[in-house]
Amino acid sequence: MKHSNIVFVLSNNNQSTLVDTLFNLGYIPILRGAMLEALNKIRHEGFAAIFVDRHHINEDVLEFILNVRDIDAQISVVVVGESENRLEDKAIVNQHNIYLLKNNYKLLEREIEEII
Repeated sequence: MKHSNIVFVLSNNNQSTLVDTLFNLGYIPILRGAMLEALNKIRHEGFAAIFVDRHHINEDVLEFILNVRDIDAQISVVVVGESENRLEDKAIVNQHNIYLLKNNYKLLEREIEEII
């Protein structure tokens, strides 16, 4: 069952700007820092959306997204932050229902409201 105000965040930092922004928008972020633990949580619980905080993880973002797609092909995945690898960013945004938000935190709140 999906919960309309619970979102998942792949991040090692529970006090990041992303987490604060989600709380301010009325969402309840559930965080995990390791990919396998995150995928297990996503597989067994429903979320309104999934966020990846590139600033606070050491995981392969594209691999994570592809694994999420195997679990739920329709859920929105929001990647916050840019990669140094432009080809990776291009591959990410070419996926269905995937959003890439650059590092401009002033726009973050408005962009998140438009996506979810």
